[in-house]
Amino acid sequence: MKKITLTAVALALLVAGTDGAQAQSFSVGAFGGWNSATLDLSQGVFTRADNLSGFNAGAVLGWNVSEKFTVDLAGMYTQKGSAVEDEGQLIDLSVDLIEIPLLARVTIPTQAGDRLSLHFFAGPAISFETSCKVSGDNNGQRVELDCDDPQVQAEHHTTDYSLLFGGGVGIGAGPGDIQLDVAYDLGLRNLNSEVGDDAVIKTRALMLTAGYRLPIGGW
Repeated sequence: MKKITLTAVALALLVAGTDGAQAQSFSVGAFGGWNSATLDLSQGVFTRADNLSGFNAGAVLGWNVSEKFTVDLAGMYTQKGSAVEDEGQLIDLSVDLIEIPLLARVTIPTQAGDRLSLHFFAGPAISFETSCKVSGDNNGQRVELDCDDPQVQAEHHTTDYSLLFGGGVGIGAGPGDIQLDVAYDLGLRNLNSEVGDDAVIKTRALMLTAGYRLPIGGW
C-alpha cells in the first residue's frame, strides 16, 4: 500500500511539474443534446433491434492540466434503449440513467486562434438506472409497463459500465466557448442478469451535444 501511495504522489508531482510556475486552471460547462440509442444483442434475444431517439443533459468540471490537456469529470442524465421486435410485436425499451464519465480531453488549436479549436476525448463511464420502461401497442392502445413488472420479467443489471469517446469543436463566444460535440457511448457490461440465460445485452448510443464551457482562473 505504501508503495502504491508513493507512486501516486510521484505521478501527481510529475503532472504538476509540466506547467512549471503556471497557475492551475479549471473550467465548468453545461450541455444537452440528442441520443440515437440501440442495444447490441446476442442471437435469440429479439428478432431485431432498431435505434430509439432520446436526449441527454448535464454539466462538466474540467481540470486543465496544460493548455492542451484537460481531465473532465461530468455528470449527465441520458436516455438509452432500443426499439425491438419480439414475436412480431414492436416494443420500445427505454432506460433513463445518471451517467458519470471521467474523460481525458486533448485540445488542438487552429489558425483561427481563440475563435476556433478542435478537441478529442475518451474515457470510462459508470451509469445508474433511474427508470426502465417497456411500451407498445396492444389492440390499438398504447401500453407502458415498468421493466420490473411481473408481466415484463426483464431481469437486468441497473448499473452499467461504458467507454465514451468522441470529438468536436470549440467556438469562442464571450468569456468562454460554445462546444459542439459528437460522441459514442459503448456499453461494456452484459445487462442480462437472468440466471441460466446466456443472452448478451449491451447498450450503444450515438450522442450529439451542444453546450458552453467557461474557464475559471487562467494561464
